[in-house]
Amino acid sequence: MANYPNTYEDYANELHCVLHDINLYNETTAMYESKDYCVKRVNQFCKPFNNNNWCWQFVEFWHRLDKREKFELLESLKLELPCCVLNIGGISNLTYWDGNELIGFDTGPGNALMDDYMSNIFKQNFDIDGSIAAKGKPIEEEIKKMLQHNFFRTPPPKSLDRQEFSLEYNELVNKKYSVHDVMATLAEFTIETIVTSLKFLPKKIKSILVTGGGCRNVYLMKRLKDKLKLKIYKETQLGINFDYIEAELIAYLSARSVYGLPFTFPTTTGVTEPLSGGKLFKHS
Repeated sequence: MANYPNTYEDYANELHCVLHDINLYNETTAMYESKDYCVKRVNQFCKPFNNNNWCWQFVEFWHRLDKREKFELLESLKLELPCCVLNIGGISNLTYWDGNELIGFDTGPGNALMDDYMSNIFKQNFDIDGSIAAKGKPIEEEIKKMLQHNFFRTPPPKSLDRQEFSLEYNELVNKKYSVHDVMATLAEFTIETIVTSLKFLPKKIKSILVTGGGCRNVYLMKRLKDKLKLKIYKETQLGINFDYIEAELIAYLSARSVYGLPFTFPTTTGVTEPLSGGKLFKHS
C-alpha cells in the first residue's frame, strides 16, 4: 500500500495531481460526473502543484485498500466498531461500518432549515455556535408533527432533496413563536432525525465521528451528545481537516472509476449490484 502523505498540504497537492492527470481538472473547476451525480469546485480545496510523481501513488493507495486496511484506518482513528460517520451538511447523512457491512443514507434536514431561517430573519448564513437556538426552547408538539413525514418511516437506502421539508418549515415559521424558539425547534428536529435514523442500523453503534458544518455548531453538538450518549469524535480530536473532504471524495471516486471499481452499492444507493461508472472529460 502506498505511503500516506506527511501533511494535509501534501494531501491537497496529491489530490490536485490526480485530478489533473486523469483529465478531471481545469483552471477553475473540476467536475466528476457519474450518471446524475456531479461535484464541483474542487479547486477551492486543492492548491496548484507541478510535480506529478505523487499522482498514481495516490490512486494506487485507494485502489489497494481492502476491508482489512479500511478496518485498520478506522482503528487508527480509534473508532470502536460498529461505528458511524455522520455528516451534518445541508442534509445530514450517515455511513455505518461494522467491519463487514456498509450502509449509507440521508437522515434528515441537517443545517438546511436552520440556515434558511437565519438567512431570512437575521440575514446571516448560519447560527454561529448555535447561539440563537441556545436562547430558545424547542416546541415539542411541532417536532412531533414534523417527524410524521413519510421519509422517517422509510427504510434505507434513501436520499433527500434540500426542499423536502419546505411545507413543514413554512407552517412552523408562520406561527407566532419567538425567533429563538423557532431556531431551537429546527435544531432539535435535526437532532431527532439523526437519533431516530439509528434504528435502521443492524447493530448498536459504539462510536460516531461527526463531520460537516454542523460539527462546528456548539449547541447542536451538545444536544446531539446528550441524546446519543455515545463517544462522539470531532476533527480536532483526530487530527483530521474536514475542509478537504470534498476534494478527497472526488479523487477517491475518480480513482475507483479509472480502475473500474464499484463506488455505489445496494446498501447505499439501492442499485441491484455494486457498480462503477462515470465519464472522464478531457479539458482542452
